[in-house]
Amino acid sequence: MRRALLRTRLTCAISVLLLFSSRTAPAQNRVLELDGQSGTVELPAKVFWGVKEFTLETWVKPAQFGKHGRILFAGSYAREARSFLMHLEQPAAANGFSTVLREIRDFRPITLSSDLPLQPGRSYHIAVAIRGTRLQASINGVLMNEAELAREIEPAGEASPFSFTLGPTFAGQIAELRLWNKAKEPAEIRQAMFERLRGGESNLVGLWNFEDGKDLTNRGHDGTLSGTAKIVSAERPQAGDLQVLPQALVLDGHDSYVDARHL
Repeated sequence: MRRALLRTRLTCAISVLLLFSSRTAPAQNRVLELDGQSGTVELPAKVFWGVKEFTLETWVKPAQFGKHGRILFAGSYAREARSFLMHLEQPAAANGFSTVLREIRDFRPITLSSDLPLQPGRSYHIAVAIRGTRLQASINGVLMNEAELAREIEPAGEASPFSFTLGPTFAGQIAELRLWNKAKEPAEIRQAMFERLRGGESNLVGLWNFEDGKDLTNRGHDGTLSGTAKIVSAERPQAGDLQVLPQALVLDGHDSYVDARHL
């Protein structure tokens, strides 16, 4: 009787331990790893066709700072190109990220940059949102800076050259990439950035989490790896692992101001 009771208690203890471990263990994920040399992922340009309002968000884990690295490029420098052009990159002279945008290929670029105490080997969530003439850039769900464009962006189309590429000069990991045909506010981005999406969410037009390299929206926007790009196992970013970043004061250049008497 005592042996049966002891066996029952031991079985229950093991079950509780296994249940606790399954709840607290970091979720495993598969990520894209780039070496900053020749690794790229080509994504279908058609995902941007006709899109004038969008949010692009991704998780990145830089292997280093202090060296220029292009995380993402959307657009074309071809002379006949007329659509918008955008870079998401690491600047060489700062610990941060930059968004470089041209509303039309031959416009002068607008650059939104952040210089923060970021650390290599940590995950950061980056989001860029465009609605009308407003451009916003967020890191870890916090609005870092924004700008007013000279005009609305010229959307990509089948008749104009356009490419959508990850890499090749970024060294580190990219855990997920999401594209929405809606400009999301930082609070919306922050609320959902840890969620594991299914692919059928409203306004979601592209979802790549690199589990198998395919677009999970079932729209056929699958990527193609080339060069030294590879898929590796890694822990999924957790809220408790995020670096707390200082919030920036953002003014729109029109009627916004700060009265120093109330500081």
